[in-house]
Amino acid sequence: MQGFVKALLNRRFRSLLLAIAGVPIGVSYLWNAFLQPLLNPNLVPTDFHEAYLTAAASIAAGQDPYGPCHNAACFQQLTNSASVYPPLLGWLLQPVINVNQTVLVVGALVTCQIAVMTFLIATLVALRVSDWQLIVLCAIVTLSYPPLLDQIRYLNVQIVLLGLSGIWLLGWTKRDVWWGGIATGMGIALKLVQAPTLLLILWRRRLAMLLAAVAAWIILWAVAVPQYLPEYLFRVLPEAGGGTGYAKNIAPIATLARLLHPQAMGHPELGTGVGPFERAVATLAALGALALTAYCLGRSSRPVELAPIEAAAAVAVAPLLSTLLWPGQLALLLLPFVVMIVFMVRAGEWRLLTITGFAWALTGPIYLAFTNTYASGYFWLPIIRPWAESALVGIVLLWVAVLMTLRMHRVGHTYPSEASYASEVRPR
Repeated sequence: MQGFVKALLNRRFRSLLLAIAGVPIGVSYLWNAFLQPLLNPNLVPTDFHEAYLTAAASIAAGQDPYGPCHNAACFQQLTNSASVYPPLLGWLLQPVINVNQTVLVVGALVTCQIAVMTFLIATLVALRVSDWQLIVLCAIVTLSYPPLLDQIRYLNVQIVLLGLSGIWLLGWTKRDVWWGGIATGMGIALKLVQAPTLLLILWRRRLAMLLAAVAAWIILWAVAVPQYLPEYLFRVLPEAGGGTGYAKNIAPIATLARLLHPQAMGHPELGTGVGPFERAVATLAALGALALTAYCLGRSSRPVELAPIEAAAAVAVAPLLSTLLWPGQLALLLLPFVVMIVFMVRAGEWRLLTITGFAWALTGPIYLAFTNTYASGYFWLPIIRPWAESALVGIVLLWVAVLMTLRMHRVGHTYPSEASYASEVRPR
């Protein structure tokens, strides 16, 4: 291990490794995330067509987007509703419901690519990364992450949220800026999964950012068919948050449900394996995760160069607060992954970098292999049961690594700048 670490300090050796990994990953991303869906727009049903455009058509026709589900693909096992998303997305897509499908696919794919590039550029600027090797490493980690590829394939709004999270991170590193709050508010208005970032903004008393986020959220919801908001907030959202022990639900409550009720693993219906006890334990675990994160953050703000770690903590803890977490939602974890990789490489913290790498593998390729194996019908394999929890283990590892980084700084640990990192690892 020490010999490999020593070899990594040689810049030419790192360049060779990046070339070996980067070229095939770049080609694979271009094919799987752009060319294949572009050349075969009907290859797989997409969330864009089945969920978002369906809701848009319902709104345009004056029908309830949360009414009973009559479509081929919708949410019968969750809420029996045609949509489980806030009404904003369907309202925004009304003008394109009659556009040619190929044109729609091209537009959605281009939007996804813009969002991914926005995330990468904004995050690298926020982290002040200028070394090309570190830039390529971050791009490889991002473009090869299976949840990202999965969400691009299904044209899911999660990719837009990822782009907005990069803008928020950039704003966060510039302290109390209103436009960072706008990006946060837009993301929450599209899908509530980014709401935990408001807790960090409130904790750090970034008032301009907080007011801008809340204002953007309220305004967008107020103009987007607000007559459907009560039904969404008081019927659909509570039902969709009910949890299930189904194998592909990664949330902590699902793990508990599978442990106590193994039969729940094969049933995606909400409430399967989840009762008052499971909800109470999951609530206590979520409160504990929030309290520990707040403790590690501390009351006083850190220097500006440590601000990205604070943002990473808010994003890393969010999945632990959820009751319904599908694999594609893990794409948002790219923010803490990229932040941790940049900080750990600069500092030469190989232990935390290794933990972060394991977390990336567990939430990405290892969990993807599980979902493929499970979908293929290999339920009888003894490894299936523990394998189902691999993504949650990865989430916890990432969260712990971020908190350890916060604690290390609190006790006086400092991180070298990129300039000192580059000088230390020049070829000898």
